Amino acid sequence: MKRLKLPGMLLAVIVVAALTIALLAGCGSEESKARQYLQIAHDLSKQVALNQQKLIDQGKKLTAFFNTIQNITPETATAMKGFFNDLVKDVDAINVAAQATKPEYDKIIALNDVTDFKKYAQNRLSALELINQRSQLIKQDAAIYNVAIDQAANGQPTNDDQIVAEKTPIEDQINSIQKEIEKLNTQAADLAGKLKIEY
Repeated sequence: MKRLKLPGMLLAVIVVAALTIALLAGCGSEESKARQYLQIAHDLSKQVALNQQKLIDQGKKLTAFFNTIQNITPETATAMKGFFNDLVKDVDAINVAAQATKPEYDKIIALNDVTDFKKYAQNRLSALELINQRSQLIKQDAAIYNVAIDQAANGQPTNDDQIVAEKTPIEDQINSIQKEIEKLNTQAADLAGKLKIEY
């Protein structure tokens, strides 16, 4: 059977999704409350890093597996779909762990007289929204390849041009969102310096 091409999928899923959002630590007064909420968000974000490492490790396993196969058979298709499903679960886990920090940033927004902390919290809330969008797009991207793998495993011809046409706008959106996240992270780092909090 024809070998199914996976152009750009691993890069889109592993590299893009594995990039963390920066979550900062902080420690009453409104400022002390803001610092305390930031500390909680920072502690929660440790799970993000653990899930990111799982995603990277799973991506390496998929890459190694894919490099060993020449044709898509029912057996290799089942194994490949398992890898893809695990990758999507890891992306979801990153998103869920990141979203768990949202209540702490919402608490900062509700405080008084902590303008710069509010700017930082709003920055992180914007990043969280983008991370959620990115997670949904990665699921759509993976679904395209899962359909193609099923077709190849059943002996049906795969249309690489169609796959590219379907995945390209999705991966373009993922890349655009990643650039926005990186821009927000840069702004957050600048605010962190001003607030004298760890970044």
